[in-house]
Amino acid sequence: MTGAGKSSVIGALRESGRLPACFVSEDETFGDAMLEVGQPGFRRRLTEVCARFAAGPTGQELPEEILIERFHLSYYAQEPVRPRPPVNLLGAASRETAGSLPEERDWSPYRVFDDWLVDGGFSVVVLAISEERLRERSLLRREFGGTDWQGFVPTSEVKRTPSKRCAPRKRGG
Repeated sequence: MTGAGKSSVIGALRESGRLPACFVSEDETFGDAMLEVGQPGFRRRLTEVCARFAAGPTGQELPEEILIERFHLSYYAQEPVRPRPPVNLLGAASRETAGSLPEERDWSPYRVFDDWLVDGGFSVVVLAISEERLRERSLLRREFGGTDWQGFVPTSEVKRTPSKRCAPRKRGG
């Protein structure tokens, strides 16, 4: 997510001399992926990063510390949400259904990357933004003059006072 503070954290690690020597930036892992959603090869950068760190024929060990900026979860967040089929609770012979389950994204293309991270002993760090700061940090960023620098907010929304309308809904009511 944009505005969560990734660049600030990486900058602080770099300034303090604690940025791992093996740092894979979002240019390499994510690039223009947002423009490629749904196109063939959408996840190719993820595969390339995995291949880069696969033990080669010489049995090279992975570096002790690796920092990979934006990996599979960033791609997963770009996937379109698909409705689930209706649920038939009364058996195959009945045409009555209990309605559709909530919409979902397809995790299956990302399982291989998740498994790769687990097998490699990686940890995932997720930066969070409070609902109160979501609009300011992700949509109307101060460093861009408080404007909708990505074109995500409809024109009528930009003029309104900040509201929770753009914030993600909490699960479970």
